[in-house]
Amino acid sequence: MKKYILILLFLTVSLFPRSDALIVGVGDYKNNIPPLWGVEKDVQNIQKLFKHLGVDHIQTLTDKQATLNGIREIFNRYINSPKNNPNNIFIFYYSGHGVQVYDIDGDEPDKKDEATALFDLALEYNQDVITGGLLLD
Repeated sequence: MKKYILILLFLTVSLFPRSDALIVGVGDYKNNIPPLWGVEKDVQNIQKLFKHLGVDHIQTLTDKQATLNGIREIFNRYINSPKNNPNNIFIFYYSGHGVQVYDIDGDEPDKKDEATALFDLALEYNQDVITGGLLLD
């Protein structure tokens, strides 16, 4: 089964004129969030896979680099790049904690948004509130 998935990924990447990837891995957090072991290995493995599949441009953010502003900056640079066009493919890979937060725009049937927990995630435990450092789905 894994062999077929790799073949499909390779064919998918090769069909596009340009392929870009952003790999984000957060195992060490700023604000007393429990660390995750294995994130560094996840990032290394996915980098090798993307290179093997022929992804043209791979950018990686880990731990302290993986802030909400850092990711938004890369997304904006990609979107506004003259090399960007509708025929390209962009792959986003994330390894780290995930959380659910209350849905504020009403588009989720379960009333919860899923989000990636970035390095700068801030928790206010006494009020059970998450502020900053979230990339919503």
